[in-house]
Amino acid sequence: MSEAASPALCPNCEHPLTGNYCSGCGQPAHLHNDTVAGLVAHFFAHYFHYESRFWQTMKVLWTSPGALTLAYRKKQRARYVPPLSLYMFLVVSSFALTFLIGKAYASLGWEGSEPIAQVEIKDPGKTLATSGLALSMRELGELMENNEAYIEQRAGSLLPKIFFFLVPVMALFLGLLLAGRGYGFVDHLIFSLHVHAFLFSSWTLLALIPERFAFAQGLTYLMWFVSLIYLSAAIKRVYGLGAVRAGVSAFVICVAYTIALLFFLVLLVVYVLRH
Repeated sequence: MSEAASPALCPNCEHPLTGNYCSGCGQPAHLHNDTVAGLVAHFFAHYFHYESRFWQTMKVLWTSPGALTLAYRKKQRARYVPPLSLYMFLVVSSFALTFLIGKAYASLGWEGSEPIAQVEIKDPGKTLATSGLALSMRELGELMENNEAYIEQRAGSLLPKIFFFLVPVMALFLGLLLAGRGYGFVDHLIFSLHVHAFLFSSWTLLALIPERFAFAQGLTYLMWFVSLIYLSAAIKRVYGLGAVRAGVSAFVICVAYTIALLFFLVLLVVYVLRH
């Protein structure tokens, strides 16, 4: 009798294959050669399959403020997308979709779109070169007003970098405000990542509404209020505070965060005008 054929080995971990999936690492036993279309399809299937962790994560993110942070602290990691991966995916998606939606609405005449070449730059470089960063708010306001379209187009690609700085800034504010509760900086950082993930996903939804509609501005203010309520609920759940103290803490953090955001935006405007 001939010897039984040796079982095939998993190409990933070299464990003997006995089914459609490797019992050692979980990789599928049958993999096809990749194509460009296959890579793109695999990417979207990984994130958007109805049973994927992405949808489970987004459901918890939107319906249970702070629950993802608590799950991460309890080491319930396998069921949800990791905080940093979730944040980075939503940031990239948010800015990309906002840009594409803005272009689509501009082509329909619903929103203005002025190319950089048609913007009149009223010599901001000379003013900034002679005064450095020592600009009065009035002077800076005039520069921004005279070069609004130019700033919007040049600063768009730099905005995501600002929010990478603001994530640890919010964590720092949390650490200062809620010190002595047994949470380290990394814990605050995870909380900040989840809060920013909610903010970017909600702002992406706002981008779907053209500015030409009268209620668009009102929805923006409403979303800021919803974000405040969300932050308050998340703080209450994660840090175990009462409703009043959680609300006050959320308000203080929002004010400090807004000041930090404005500071970074001013630096961004000055950088754009000088370069």
